[in-house]
This record gives sequence, C-alpha cells and structure tokens, in this order.
Amino acid sequence: MWDLDTLPTDSVPDPVRVKLFRLLEREALRPDDREGGEGYGEYLIQLVETVLRYNDARSLRGMVLLGNQTSRKAQEFVASFGSEALPALEEAWRIGGEPRRAALETFGYMLAAPRSGARRPVLRLLIQTADSLPVELGDVALAAGLVASLPLLERALEAAPPGLERSELERATDVLRFRRDTTSAAAIAAELLDWIQGFCYGSAGPRRLTCLEAVAPLVEIRGRADRRLDRSGKALLAALANRVEEVGRRGAWEPREALLVAGTARYLSQHR
Repeated sequence: MWDLDTLPTDSVPDPVRVKLFRLLEREALRPDDREGGEGYGEYLIQLVETVLRYNDARSLRGMVLLGNQTSRKAQEFVASFGSEALPALEEAWRIGGEPRRAALETFGYMLAAPRSGARRPVLRLLIQTADSLPVELGDVALAAGLVASLPLLERALEAAPPGLERSELERATDVLRFRRDTTSAAAIAAELLDWIQGFCYGSAGPRRLTCLEAVAPLVEIRGRADRRLDRSGKALLAALANRVEEVGRRGAWEPREALLVAGTARYLSQHR
C-alpha cells in the first residue's frame, strides 16, 4: 500500500482511493482493546498521511474519528471543510474520550477561520465542555478569540487546585482578559449573539422566549459604532445580566449558559 505514496495523486485510480478511505474508517472503529505495538501505531500514522495526500472530503469520517488524534495537519484538513465536517465531528463528540478531545481541538481551527459556516453549531457543542474540559475550552478560546467564554474559564480557575491545569487556566484567562479589554463592545455583543443562537437552537416554550429576549438588546449593541457604551447601553446590558441570572436560577437556562451571558453582559455594563 505504501508504494502509493511514490505516485502522483492524480494517477491513483478512484476505487483505490475509496478503499483507503474505508480502511481508515475501519481502523477508527476497531475496539480500543485491540492488540498492537509500536509498529501498529506507525502503520496508523502512515495510513493517515497517505489519505491526507488526496485532500478528499470522502475521507472526512475516518479522518475525524482517527486522523485527528495523530496530527495537527489532519485537524486543519478537517477544519478546512467547515460545516461539511460537522456530522463526523458530532459523531466523534458522541463517542467521547480521545475522539472528543481531538474534535475539540479541531473546533479551534474551524472557529478561527473566517466564514467557516459552522460557528454557531460548534459553539453549541463547545459550551458543554465548560465543566469537564475547561483547559481544552481555554485553548479553543485562545485560538478563536472567544472572549465571552471568560466567565466560564474564571469559574474553572477558581475551582482548580494548584498544578498544571491551574497554570494553563491562568495563562488562558490572562490573555483573554487583555483581548476582551481591547475588543469593542459591538464585537463582544456579536460573539454573545453567536453563543446564544448556538445553544438556544431548537428551543421551545419558556426557554425559547428567554432566548429571544436575550437576543434583542445584543442586536442593538452590536449595531452601535462607538467603542464605548453610553449610559443607555450600559443600562440595557445590566438589565440583560439581571434577567439572565434570574432565568438561570429558575432553570430555564443551564448554569453555564447563564454564567457566560450574564457575566459578559455585566462586564460590558460596568467596564465600557
């Protein structure tokens, strides 16, 4: 099979390529207790590298479920497909473990790319990591400039014991605080809108009503050209923070959702 690497990609017949893509998927779906050694690991890495040469969307599922765990190059390949890669990334997310961690890293590349077409669906998944994978969330926030995630990361930092995790969270929050302080209120409001429209997607009943109420003031702030807010803008955001905290206490929103939106809205009302 490795003789294929010596051939120009356009000279490899399509049925052969498809066999390679299916082989990658089969390896990705093999049980975790499979036997293997150093040679087997090298085989998997080489398989991923061979498949990457073809830059073919048909390899996305295998690349997401296995290739993403082997290299940054694989993650960037997946991220380059934007929303087209989402079904496979969501499958990796459901599997959990290393496939989920690798998907999370890939989300960072997707969010950093302009007009990826996947921003809100990715944010919907990303907020779920606030409690279980806060360091990884911090890495994605740094890569994509997600300054509205700071309330979640600051909460995780407060709870983290001394050690590597705490150091990583301190680094992420320090950098993101600086970025937040130098980002316009309109841009932060636009990011908050993306988060809300991500985790509110498909909502019904009282939750949907609360989502709509939260969107309205942020749309107004997003449309303001001034970097600093006037008194009416600050009052609007303070009222939003109070409202979101209340619906969080009532359970209409999850605690992490309420913390992200209320914390960021209150920051804007007090420091802009």
